[in-house]
Amino acid sequence: PDFVVCDEGHILKNEASAVSKAMNSIRSRRRIILTGTPLQNNLIEYHCMVNFIKENLLGSIKEFRNRFINPIQNGQCADSTMVDVRVMKKRAHILYEMLAGCVQRKDYTALTKFLPPKHEYVLAVRMTSIQCKLYQYYLDHLTVLHLNKMGMLKSIKYF
Repeated sequence: PDFVVCDEGHILKNEASAVSKAMNSIRSRRRIILTGTPLQNNLIEYHCMVNFIKENLLGSIKEFRNRFINPIQNGQCADSTMVDVRVMKKRAHILYEMLAGCVQRKDYTALTKFLPPKHEYVLAVRMTSIQCKLYQYYLDHLTVLHLNKMGMLKSIKYF
């Protein structure tokens, strides 16, 4: 095909996944990734998506790690030196500039004029007797057995 559009393109964040392999096997001159899912500051995932759009623009994963990931992460630590922070900012800026021709970032405000107003409704519904019993059983037994093992019991109690 002349043109490939990948909606929900954030699923291409892992080069080893079957979806990424299948999409990368499609030969095309033009590719677009659309995603409404914010990227989670994971530069490896970012590399995978950019690599789908412009193969080797950022180099191999090893090159990308050495040139961008390591210096950027080194400058984000609490004990980073001023040199580390300066290098981090410089590498982040270089990366941003490199991607300016193929990455367009927009926040939700770009869509607000095209969307109808959002209305939220909160409905309070009383639980039935059986629902109350099941909920209480869950609180008394399942949260202690399962969530305590994962260290999540405190969050349930506070909720």
